[in-house]
Amino acid sequence: MTKNHQTSSVSAGIRAETLTIGRDESFEVTFFVQNNTAEDVRLLIWNTPLEDWLSADVLTVMYDGNRLAYQGRKVKRGSPSDKDYVLVKAGDSVEKRVDLGNSYPLAPSGDYVVLFTPSVDTATGNYQIEDQVVEVAESVAIITRQ
Repeated sequence: MTKNHQTSSVSAGIRAETLTIGRDESFEVTFFVQNNTAEDVRLLIWNTPLEDWLSADVLTVMYDGNRLAYQGRKVKRGSPSDKDYVLVKAGDSVEKRVDLGNSYPLAPSGDYVVLFTPSVDTATGNYQIEDQVVEVAESVAIITRQ
């Protein structure tokens, strides 16, 4: 007898599309959210890489064994509007390429380790996007800039 297994979670992570980049190329990783549930999920994009620019330090960027300081925007906000949400349909995913050069002081060449390190709810220990608990999936990208 075969069991039909449906994962009941929403997961998020990063991946590198290119493991080696040139000195003059954009230094990008792809952030994704995968909806593995049977229902559509509406997520607030604030403080996630789904925004046009990073507005929170949710990535750890390491160079030569040292963590690079986040130098991106820090935003104070009012109440969210409809445009601040993204709908992720059941079984579907959304993704966004993030240029790390906009938020971190990158050297012209070298090896980098990029980790997705979102803050977690201290009461539950879960990563949450608003009220939705999100499982951290692929969370490491290793990229060489030549």
